[in-house]
Amino acid sequence: MAVMIDSRTLAGKPVGNLAGPSLGIFVKTGAKVEVLSELPPDFIEIKVLDMAGQPTGWVTDDAVDKNAGELPPVDGATLASVAVTHADAFGVNGHFLIAYAHMRSGFKPSGFPGGEQGPFGLSAVEWAYYGARDDLGIELPAEALNEWRSQSLVSAARLMVVQNMLTEAAGRAPSWAEVALALMCGPAAVAAAIKAPASKVTDLVAADAAGVDAASIAARFSEFVDGQTAAGAAEKIAVKLQASADVTRALVQALVPDDGSGSSTVNDSNDQASTGAVTGTGKLIDISDTDLDALARVAKSEVGHFGQYGQDQLEGGLAAVVDTIFNRVAHVAFPGSIQRVIDQKKQFSAINPLGTWSKLPVAGPAIFDIVRGHVEARAGGKASIIKSGLNFLNPFISSASAMNDWGKFVVAHAVAKFGNEARHDVHFHGTRPGGGQPGEYVLKRGGQSFQFGPDGQPEAPAVAGASTGTFTATGTSQAATIQARLIENALAEWNFFEQGNRQETDDPQFRRIGTYWQSVGQDFDGRSLIPGSKPGTMVNPPWSAAFISYIVRISGGGDRFQYAQAHAIYVQDFVAGRPGGLYEAMRPEHYAPQPGDLVHAGREGAKRFDFDAAREAFKADKRYASHSDLVIEVDLNKGVAITIGGNVSETVAKKRLKLNGDGTLKTRSDSVGVLPWIAVLRCVG
Repeated sequence: MAVMIDSRTLAGKPVGNLAGPSLGIFVKTGAKVEVLSELPPDFIEIKVLDMAGQPTGWVTDDAVDKNAGELPPVDGATLASVAVTHADAFGVNGHFLIAYAHMRSGFKPSGFPGGEQGPFGLSAVEWAYYGARDDLGIELPAEALNEWRSQSLVSAARLMVVQNMLTEAAGRAPSWAEVALALMCGPAAVAAAIKAPASKVTDLVAADAAGVDAASIAARFSEFVDGQTAAGAAEKIAVKLQASADVTRALVQALVPDDGSGSSTVNDSNDQASTGAVTGTGKLIDISDTDLDALARVAKSEVGHFGQYGQDQLEGGLAAVVDTIFNRVAHVAFPGSIQRVIDQKKQFSAINPLGTWSKLPVAGPAIFDIVRGHVEARAGGKASIIKSGLNFLNPFISSASAMNDWGKFVVAHAVAKFGNEARHDVHFHGTRPGGGQPGEYVLKRGGQSFQFGPDGQPEAPAVAGASTGTFTATGTSQAATIQARLIENALAEWNFFEQGNRQETDDPQFRRIGTYWQSVGQDFDGRSLIPGSKPGTMVNPPWSAAFISYIVRISGGGDRFQYAQAHAIYVQDFVAGRPGGLYEAMRPEHYAPQPGDLVHAGREGAKRFDFDAAREAFKADKRYASHSDLVIEVDLNKGVAITIGGNVSETVAKKRLKLNGDGTLKTRSDSVGVLPWIAVLRCVG
């Protein structure tokens, strides 16, 4: 028996070196097949044994393992690195996530009694439920269910939802075993069984409880739940889960903070090189004048008419909208800046048809003064008027699906209410089931800053050092070598952005981005807006290549570098062999990056480009989407390279990239497959 090791659509018999016409039958990874015939070197004919009718057709030879009975286990270290990254994104325990996968499958992607898929053992019902929740931002097709990286992402989101719902329903923090049981049977059933100790947990399962596949529980989890109360099931789970936790502990402890994808920022909070940073715990929300304008406009659009019900209803309604935005900025599941939270799709009704807050009418003086007063009071230590609330709605005009999904819960557990309920013009504030809490955060406005807990309660004033309010905080390196100057100048810009804690729209950082743009002959800054790719949208022009160009220019690059607003332009200039160039273009699989070098990868439609594909694409179009970062440190003992780049999460930030044993960059990956590096530019000095 053979097994599919990559998903394919069956085709007719090949002609020459070309595949035959599509038969429209999609065969998933892990499917058992029989090899019927072969057309060397590229094609084989198969019969799909575990599909209805056992269809036959042709696929490429590399899609089938002709000698395997089932897929081998996923490498534990690789799976753990991805799972921990996804756990961080959703604010859940990465060790639990990887231990649960090990308990469920031993990291095997197939062979479940209930027909589940992947090392996390997800069913199609669970996959569809979490993919359909617009609040989680997960958009994965049904066929991605058997891709283990996609499973890791969905499992992290699922853990956040189920754990928070169980905590809410049970009225206490649950144990690991209880959370695992809730993933199997649903949080409502487990909470009910905890409160009624004699009840069998499976008798309390609701078919619509957080995507639980109620029909298959007995087949999938019989060893834990057959005839068991919640306590009995949790006891059985605890034994096996503890064993898996022990096995996987070393995998988790060995990890650096990211999976090598180049997307994780490194916040070196012990680095005291920067002055003027606000010291506090969690997200720094520094409210600029533009942020204040945005807050006033969106708050007016939502509740500006509440004044007809009294000044207290107007002030409370405006403050509640503002505090909702603050909470979202501080929450891992929402964008990390005020304006991006406001512009998030399907969140604020008046913005939906416009695309951006900047198209809303300006708030009048009365509304603006209320919002400004509340913002300044919050930065001075005033508690959130809605505690940790993330959502609000008017139940009289919300859709039936929204009400059933989360609206009824928010109304029943509202932490605040403003407007006039009798006139059906009211907002109930709270958090939808499974929404979790914001992280700790610091609110800063002007010279005031205060530390807040996840519940929006003030903890202590945040301390600010000397101001960085002028561009002289960076300066230009006078080091002897250009490699050293590149590194020192990049670190200076990182410090100017307070180690990644300041955003592109903050003051004075937005003006510093204007300086980067000047290095490539443009007059944008960090608050500039240009038309986006979708009609009616406005976006900040990407400035990462302008940042690299600026660093090279002030470090003495002279005419040895083609300064450009797109990375592909200067990279392909070196690929073509620029005479006397500052850099040489190296194939990343053959060269280990060094401090002062640039690492370069494709984005969007070019994210799977390697050295040759990028070169050919550039020859045709003179462009492709890409990003580059400057290597500032290489640690072969830890197997990592540290880089600094611009426009990384809307700031100047560090990344930690994994290295192979020979010092070359590890390839990145996503739910579909490998994401190659395009090139490493070697600084020749």
